[in-house]
Amino acid sequence: MKIFISSSLRNEGDKQLYWYLRQLIEAKGINVYTIGVDIIPSSPSEISRLEWKWIDKCDAFIGIVGKRYRVNGYLYSYSVNEEINYAYQLRKPIYLFVEEGVLKEGGIGTKADVTISFNRDIVFTDSNLPDILNEIIEDIPRRKTEKRTIKDYLPLVTAFLGGLIGGAKRRLVGAIIGSLIGGLTGYGLKKLIE
Repeated sequence: MKIFISSSLRNEGDKQLYWYLRQLIEAKGINVYTIGVDIIPSSPSEISRLEWKWIDKCDAFIGIVGKRYRVNGYLYSYSVNEEINYAYQLRKPIYLFVEEGVLKEGGIGTKADVTISFNRDIVFTDSNLPDILNEIIEDIPRRKTEKRTIKDYLPLVTAFLGGLIGGAKRRLVGAIIGSLIGGLTGYGLKKLIE
């Protein structure tokens, strides 16, 4: 099994949490990959291509979404967000460890299959992280076989069209798309367009 771990590595707290989680996963004989650790881009322009390639090669995606240093916890790493989006587009099982205080925006609340809240101050002292990882590892094969349906993409399509169309028209387009998708899936045509 191969797992892609996404994490900010900007400060010592992030690094400590990343390496602790990684060590627990590798102790189970699982290969772990992270851009900037295992895969070193030759230039900044190569990062996105390598993220996509290596997330695609892995069986699952684990993201550590921690508070940004000195930003009151309301933002998180752009790279982690981008990698969550890639994992979602590639239909990978997504497991996110989200630090308490981080707002669930930018896909955290909608794209993860499983979200686990954690408190950085106690994760190393009173942690059930090994048990959680066991559950995740047992869950990955089941989630790999699940397929996302066209209904899963409705928020993305609506958001995209919303950027092109404003106000009331956006709501109308969303309602029309929702009705079409609902009608198609209701008549069993979903399988034709998957």
